[in-house]
Amino acid sequence: MKILSIFAILLGLQITHAQNKDESFYWLKVKTFNKEDRTKIANTGAAIEVIEDDYVVVLGKESEKKQFEKMGLLLQSFTYDFNIMDFPKEDEQFHNYAELLTELQTLAKENPGIVKYEVIGKSLEGRDIVNLRINGNQKYSSQMPAISFMGSHHAREHLSTEMPLMLAQYLVAEYKKGTPEIVRLVNYREINIIPLVNPDGAEYDIAQGRYRAWRKNRRPNGGYSYGVDLNRNYSYKWGTGGSSTNPNSETYMGPAPFSEPETQAVRNFISSKPNIPSTP
Repeated sequence: MKILSIFAILLGLQITHAQNKDESFYWLKVKTFNKEDRTKIANTGAAIEVIEDDYVVVLGKESEKKQFEKMGLLLQSFTYDFNIMDFPKEDEQFHNYAELLTELQTLAKENPGIVKYEVIGKSLEGRDIVNLRINGNQKYSSQMPAISFMGSHHAREHLSTEMPLMLAQYLVAEYKKGTPEIVRLVNYREINIIPLVNPDGAEYDIAQGRYRAWRKNRRPNGGYSYGVDLNRNYSYKWGTGGSSTNPNSETYMGPAPFSEPETQAVRNFISSKPNIPSTP
């Protein structure tokens, strides 16, 4: 597959990446055949963004590019172009943090019988992390089977904020229409939706009116290094593969499990919900 074809895949997935311009980043097509190969690739610190049968596409730094070359796995590469996407003109329909909170608050205010707006914690920079609890009988919802949907552990994946929001809007709209399967679902299940786990990173990514492709939160790591990969900061098999101990890495797992207030908020919320099934 030619480099332009790889780029088309990335655009088609609405991947919104960025980093500071003083760092050299590359889109890398890397040969792989199984999950063990993908683990080796992830362990370099590069971020896997597209998975195909015999290759992956990753966003990585110069050092990671050289590792793949040494391993004989690098098929193609090209420098990340910081002018590929322009925000907000093309993507102004996406919701920034303030707009998202307004949408969530409005949904709860207009539908108090089935929607509850809850602040479950604060980000590192003090932004609210919000859950919408959707249920037709809020007083007894804790006694019903529950599930939690979450979006945007990775800041630059803005579409993963929009999808949980759209799910909440869909459930409410169909419930009000009287759609039988949705009425049944909402009345007999507690549905929790946390659209934005990483508000600091998401705001930083678009702060200058363009995508920075920022992935992590905004934890100062010392020197010029910032951010912990929140999706690598949970305790289950922490540090056993697919993450990095290097604070400069895109997949930096943090100094300890649950070191970040964002993952602590998720942990505390899920722990408070015995009606959400958990895997040992």
